[in-house]
Amino acid sequence: MDVNGFKSACEQESLGFVYFDSISKAIYATDASLYQVLPLAVATPPDEDKLIKLVKLAYKFKIPILPRGSATSLAGQTTNQALVIDFTNHFNEILEINPEGRWALVQPGVVRDQLNKAVQHLSLHFAPDPATSSRATIGGMIANNSSGTKSIKYGITIDHVIALRVLLSDGTILNTEECTQDQWTDISGKSDREGQIYTSFRKIIFENTEEIRAAFPKVMRRVQGYPLDAFVDTENWNLSKLFTGSEGTLGIILDAKINLEPIPKFKAAFTLHYADRMEAIKEVKYMIPYRPAAIEMLDFNVFAKSKKHRSLRSIHENLIIGEPEATLSAEFFCESKDDLDASIKDFTAYLNSTSKAYAWPLLTTPQQLADMWTLRKNGLGLIMGDPDGRKPIPFIEDMAVPVAYLADYIDEVLKMCDLYGVKTILYAHASVGVLHVRPELDIMDSGDVHIMERISSEVFRLVKKYHGSWSGEHGDGRNRGYKLDDFFGPKVYHALRQVKELFDPQYILNPGIVIDVPPMASHLRFTQGKDTHKMESIFQYRDDHSFEANVYACSGVGACRNTLEGTMCPTFRATREEKDSTRARANALRFGLQKDFDFDGITDSKVLDVLDLCLSCKACKSECPSNVDMAKLKSEVLQKVHDEKGTSVKEKLVRFQTVMPKYLSGLLAPMVNSILQNNVAKTLLETVAGIDRRRTLPLYSDYTFAAWYAKHYVPKGHARTVALFNDTYINFYEPKIGIEALRLLDECGFDVELVNVGCCQRPLISNGFLKEARKAAIPLVDGLETFMSRGIPILVCEPSCTSALIDDIPDLLEDEAIAQMLKSHIFAIDVFLIDQWKSGDIQGAFTTEHNGIPFLEHCHQKALFPSADDGNFRNMDNGCCGMAGSFGYDRSHYEMSARIAGLTLKDVDKERIIIANGFSCRHQVKDFGSPKPVHWVEITHFKRKNVK
Repeated sequence: MDVNGFKSACEQESLGFVYFDSISKAIYATDASLYQVLPLAVATPPDEDKLIKLVKLAYKFKIPILPRGSATSLAGQTTNQALVIDFTNHFNEILEINPEGRWALVQPGVVRDQLNKAVQHLSLHFAPDPATSSRATIGGMIANNSSGTKSIKYGITIDHVIALRVLLSDGTILNTEECTQDQWTDISGKSDREGQIYTSFRKIIFENTEEIRAAFPKVMRRVQGYPLDAFVDTENWNLSKLFTGSEGTLGIILDAKINLEPIPKFKAAFTLHYADRMEAIKEVKYMIPYRPAAIEMLDFNVFAKSKKHRSLRSIHENLIIGEPEATLSAEFFCESKDDLDASIKDFTAYLNSTSKAYAWPLLTTPQQLADMWTLRKNGLGLIMGDPDGRKPIPFIEDMAVPVAYLADYIDEVLKMCDLYGVKTILYAHASVGVLHVRPELDIMDSGDVHIMERISSEVFRLVKKYHGSWSGEHGDGRNRGYKLDDFFGPKVYHALRQVKELFDPQYILNPGIVIDVPPMASHLRFTQGKDTHKMESIFQYRDDHSFEANVYACSGVGACRNTLEGTMCPTFRATREEKDSTRARANALRFGLQKDFDFDGITDSKVLDVLDLCLSCKACKSECPSNVDMAKLKSEVLQKVHDEKGTSVKEKLVRFQTVMPKYLSGLLAPMVNSILQNNVAKTLLETVAGIDRRRTLPLYSDYTFAAWYAKHYVPKGHARTVALFNDTYINFYEPKIGIEALRLLDECGFDVELVNVGCCQRPLISNGFLKEARKAAIPLVDGLETFMSRGIPILVCEPSCTSALIDDIPDLLEDEAIAQMLKSHIFAIDVFLIDQWKSGDIQGAFTTEHNGIPFLEHCHQKALFPSADDGNFRNMDNGCCGMAGSFGYDRSHYEMSARIAGLTLKDVDKERIIIANGFSCRHQVKDFGSPKPVHWVEITHFKRKNVK
């Protein structure tokens, strides 16, 4: 292995997409598993020609290669000391869709849900559906032989691979598809590498047929080793199946022809609730004859998290009845309404006569079914969300046993874990005997690591006892590969080794995976007994325990790589680069805390580089299953940077943003605004403060809202009173919004008192001036308390101010009672009024002259408090606008801000008007989208009937 020679060759060949820097290597050192291995280099080749050139160079210099998708692996097969080739950035095209033949031709970086969105209008779908389907790539699913929730109906990925084009480590390209034995013989007759492979592979199978037949388990969900059993007891052979489940150890997938299934026309599901989770497991085998498409289990551990989770709480309340110890979700697919009705009737009769479930609500609407699967797919991230101590970890979660033995197997596993004093979590694919068992252990504790090893060995014995599969869907990887010799026996394991050496004689492709796997405790992500650098924090971290705990909460499942829905993560959506994901930022912070990989603390320049493009949108606080709050973590790091390195001119301008408007608005506003719009002044600001000259800073008002209120507002004597927070934006920049808010509140039947207590400290908080924000929060909260103590709701027009007052400021305060009071007394104005209307406390109707206009919801509102819907607009689900306070004004961030805006606002530039309650959002829309962004209060009226 000649890394230096390889690096020089890459430079000579102008392969600028190969990275040897510390940051790139560090953020590719982990996946969603327990493991961490520093790569030799990282590459994102832009096309096939460059990829082949790269692979040939690696072969020449004996550099190991790891092909990688979104790295959602739970077994560690996507971490290695190798050249990591990321296929998600460029190899993500759907090349062809054939609806008549029901197949698609795709590149390996195409995401499963991306493909299904593209074929949905044809009533087709790629059926395997892992929980990570919003970011799992087709190449990764093939390499892992993934399955998912519906495998009892559709089988697993190997059942849907029609043909592959595969690049071998020496640059040879194989085209694989189904062959008769005669066709196989014809190919074997060739004198080239392909002919040699076909000849030798058939010899391996023929010489080991009986042993293969005996060694491979007779369950559907079997993905350990190479699938040699796919070539036994069948006349037609398809070499594509050999690569399915090979974990990148045999070849690199260039493109794949895969089967598409018709989307079921009629669906329904029951959610069975049990007071005892073992009773749920025992009943599974009796449900199979009713032909469900899926039976999925969740246990009380998931429910304890989901009912508290910001974005899942409402789903939990809609789906879960009482306090079950477990639920089974049984879904039925049918081609006709009559068939579905018959299935529902038969299954209901079974439940009434036999089941010990105490409730079984029937779900029939698309929303109910979507909610059921949302809760199920978030189960993994939810259970990994506890940031401290023992966590439910993956190492025995993937065993599959015949459903007839499932209850006995699980009972023995749970009793064995009890003997070790280890709690367990159960979830997933009950219908096919793959219940994911997660023992709770702390892999930073050497004692727990030894327990993990002992449990693994004892579970291996149970899997063999019950004739099960050692790997059911997550693969062998580093978790289970070490037992393959024992599982298959020496002769079949030798056959696996022969296969490896046939396709990859130099052991270049993902070495140490499948064959010659090291002990399972090798290369763990955390070093046992190593003290992490404890950091003195400014935030209290009441919900997250500590700064370190919130960092470590990241499980690596990659929900931040979802580009199809939600908001997280705006910069990753724009670049598709791992470095710009929330996962990478959490990893960089972890490396800084532990001082791994040449990271020298959390203010190391490498950490700051990874954090730089975080917009502090707070989407991860709600959309990340583990609620990693990267905005808060970034603010904490920036405070450390200010402490150690001082502040720049740009940072000082932000720092004084809380006080400057007081002096620059009013009488000075016309002169100041003229300067701000002057090109010479813009150039000077760009040079001195880094504010991009293509932007115009917000213009000041020549009067303040506070002055207008004092002069013009007269209470009408309504029975109810609210307080309106006079934020910096409505006071000094856009008083008209405050005036419209007063008008709307009057229409709704409220008198208004003005809360004139200064800035919410959002600029200071987001830019890392936490000590100053905490100091300024004391008089701010004192002023707010005069209203809260009287029970008066405080309404806020600006979403970022709302988030500061209900989320950030409370966590800066030591007084928890006051913190809770802020959270319970402060509301976004639109949310408060619409809630009052929906509850009947105000009666009438919201009206507007602009029905159906798009609503660009502020990121902080999506993350922290519910969306408001008065029925007159349509919520956009396009993600963050890209301005994010001062972020979009920064010269170094302008292009990124514009790229994000291009994604979010691509469909609104033709609109005459758009609602954007965020001050920064409105400025972004003016620069890149609709000509008229407005606040909700500006276009909304209320026709009141009466007030309670």
